[in-house]
Amino acid sequence: MAAMQFEPAMTPRAPATAIALSCALLLWLSLFTACGPRRAGPKPFKPATATSEAPGRDFWQMPAVIVDKMGLRPGMKVVDLGAGTGYMLPWLSKAVGPTGKVYAAEIQPALVHLLEKRIVRDKLTNVEVVLSTATDVPIAGLVDRVLVLNTYIELSNPIALLRALRLRLKSTGRLAVIDHLPYADIPGPPVAERLPLDTVIAEARGAGFVESLQFKVLPRQYFAMFINFEEIDASSDPDAPEVGIPLPPAATRARAPAGAKSP
Repeated sequence: MAAMQFEPAMTPRAPATAIALSCALLLWLSLFTACGPRRAGPKPFKPATATSEAPGRDFWQMPAVIVDKMGLRPGMKVVDLGAGTGYMLPWLSKAVGPTGKVYAAEIQPALVHLLEKRIVRDKLTNVEVVLSTATDVPIAGLVDRVLVLNTYIELSNPIALLRALRLRLKSTGRLAVIDHLPYADIPGPPVAERLPLDTVIAEARGAGFVESLQFKVLPRQYFAMFINFEEIDASSDPDAPEVGIPLPPAATRARAPAGAKSP
């Protein structure tokens, strides 16, 4: 009797449409994982605490260092996005001088009113308060710098807003994002309310920005600077601030594991 021969089983090939759908699903999941959770909007206004600054904040916030690294000079125009109670306004106002302009942008009418009272009280004549939206800051003309300080997690539509801000920046403009490091041993808001720098970089790139420099000068926060055109070399551009630590390419960055300490 002849020996029986068995043909190897053939695995049917998946249709091209199924492969495409699988790839799309994997891409969506990777973006969702990278961007993480996001709050639906800014924190509620609390009148009891809004008129006071946290004691000792200057020590760790280092506003003079922020102004210096942003490369602010007399005559410049700068947006303070999410200006809050106006903590940075005196520093920004002094840096750009009487020929410059500071736009204190806030989305909450109650804070807009508070900011208007503050600029009158502190005689910040070069500061203008702007009621912004989730997707735009309605100002006239182009600006040199945009500062997003301890506000990024509250942006409900970050890519749309950053895209609008990019269009309001000069070609040599800079976007500065400063926020708390997402590690439990770093003082600040609850870790669940913080975003890693990787998320900020991914969303800024989605809005057309290019990561430029990272300044490791603040004890509790990351400080990243972005430019709006790839053709601009941050190390040679005459409007560039003091050169910091270049951010690595997106492909080489790895997310820090949970519980990891700040570098």
